Amino acid sequence: MASANVQDPSNPLTKVLILGNHEHIAMRMIDEFRKAGYDGKYSATAESAIKLVAAEHFDVLIIGGGVTDANASRVEKRVTAILPEITVQRMNLSREPLYWLKKALGR
Repeated sequence: MASANVQDPSNPLTKVLILGNHEHIAMRMIDEFRKAGYDGKYSATAESAIKLVAAEHFDVLIIGGGVTDANASRVEKRVTAILPEITVQRMNLSREPLYWLKKALGR
C-alpha cells in the first residue's frame, strides 16, 4: 500500500537534475527523492546537464559539492538561460539530500 504523501511517479511533485561527480551518491539521492514524491535524473558532466535541461523540464538543479566552482558557475549560467524558472542549489554532504531539495523549493 502506498503512503498517502507519496505522489504517483508519473506525476512527481518536482523534477530534479543532479550534477555530481559520484553516481552512487546521486542515485541514492534520487531514491530518497522518489520515496518523498519527487523525481530526478543524474548527470556526470556539465555538458550533459545542459543537454538534459534543453530536452526536458526540471524544477531544480542540485550541484554536488565535488563540482568545481568554475563548472558550477558555467552550468548555472547556461541552464538558467535555457530554463529561467529553474532553482539552482549547491549542496554538500553535511545535510541529508532531502534537506537541500526542500531548501531549493523554499520549504
